[in-house]
Amino acid sequence: AIGQWPTATEAMRNRARELELQLTDLQEKLNGSRTRTSRSEPDMPGIVNRVNQVVRGHWSGLHGPTQTHREQYRIAFDAFTKFYPTLQQLIEIDLPNLERQLEDAGVPWTTGRSLPDWPPDR
Repeated sequence: AIGQWPTATEAMRNRARELELQLTDLQEKLNGSRTRTSRSEPDMPGIVNRVNQVVRGHWSGLHGPTQTHREQYRIAFDAFTKFYPTLQQLIEIDLPNLERQLEDAGVPWTTGRSLPDWPPDR
């Protein structure tokens, strides 16, 4: 919608692209790199991968958590602790600010955005 709407500015388009790249980076931190692993290159596991390793180990074992499970949990916890403020900034501040700018510019509503103000100004 931003690329096709005449009142959307270049700054809005650039900001949307910046946020899209930030989301891609965050997704890679959560899930690991899809492109790297698709080329059979080694990659560090993402936060979700580490947590899943702990969960699978718990479900398939009759013992308590292993030292590896404890280490994976600690690494995932530390990584998520660093990850969360960036995600929070993006979701709670940056995206709503862009959405307000788009609404003010009259860019039509798109799926995933907050509902527009209603009734609209006449």
